[in-house]
Amino acid sequence: MVVVRVSSNLALRNLQCRSNIAAICNRHTHYTSHHDHIRFANATLIPTFEKPTMQHTVQWHTKHFDELSATEYHHILAIRTAIFVVEQNCPYQEVDTKDLKSYHVWGIADNKVVAVTRIVERGISYPEISIGRVAVDAAYRGSNVGNDLMNTTLQFIEQKLGKQPIRISGQEHLTSFYKRFNFEQVSGMYLEDDIPHVEMLRN
Repeated sequence: MVVVRVSSNLALRNLQCRSNIAAICNRHTHYTSHHDHIRFANATLIPTFEKPTMQHTVQWHTKHFDELSATEYHHILAIRTAIFVVEQNCPYQEVDTKDLKSYHVWGIADNKVVAVTRIVERGISYPEISIGRVAVDAAYRGSNVGNDLMNTTLQFIEQKLGKQPIRISGQEHLTSFYKRFNFEQVSGMYLEDDIPHVEMLRN
């Protein structure tokens, strides 16, 4: 088991934007997929103003499925189904057999699970190791929790599984986001659920 503590900043909304609060708070920084393809919803840009910040301390955990307690797995599934099935109104088989052969990363803040990913072993989704089921609780989007989640996941892979290629599939318009983590586009555009996607590889 790996536990990492990370502090993340959540910017408070500027008072001048009261009329847009609902839209801003609904900005998405997560994905849904039947095949671990990363699918983000459209983001709402927030103007940059000087404003106070709120501190979130996130405690990160990583375990293989075989190491998870029933309670830990329950909380992981709860946030995944809340986002991918309920929030996105997308009825599909969220729980699959890939979970059994994956490492699961989750972050706890304010006594609840607020972010998750899973690391799928080589030869299951792709010949390479892959990252999927990336989700961030709505109340923690727009902060650094999503970035911390990706960094924690990548650090675990390098430290526990060794440096190796990692393949993901994401929406075409988000290639610049994944390039922050050294992913490069390696395919042409294809449609997944009628949304343009591309495969990306991190060597």
